[in-house]
Amino acid sequence: MKAVAVFPGKPNSIHLADLPEPKVDEILGGRGVLVEVLRVGVDGTDKEINDAEYGEAPVVYEFLVIGHESFGRVLGVGPNVRGLEPDHYHGGSDRGAQQDGPDDATSDEPGPT
Repeated sequence: MKAVAVFPGKPNSIHLADLPEPKVDEILGGRGVLVEVLRVGVDGTDKEINDAEYGEAPVVYEFLVIGHESFGRVLGVGPNVRGLEPDHYHGGSDRGAQQDGPDDATSDEPGPT
């Protein structure tokens, strides 16, 4: 899988990164959601991160994926996810998974059949 990323603290380090394909069961508690990203937005926050104004890489990588505003098609959900189903379309803006969020996920309307 490809992602647009930066090396935090290093200005103008934007690059294309290779990442392993994620799996629904990698998220604890059966709350994983796998989404095929169809559109992604890069905004002022991402510009500031690329300018090295702030941002930290996750523990497992040296880089930080940018483009946190997205729209995509749900491919799979964990057994404890409510409100999202495969083939629904979902838009979101988030810099990371919420560990202590509400029990139910929200969804836009199902996509075209």
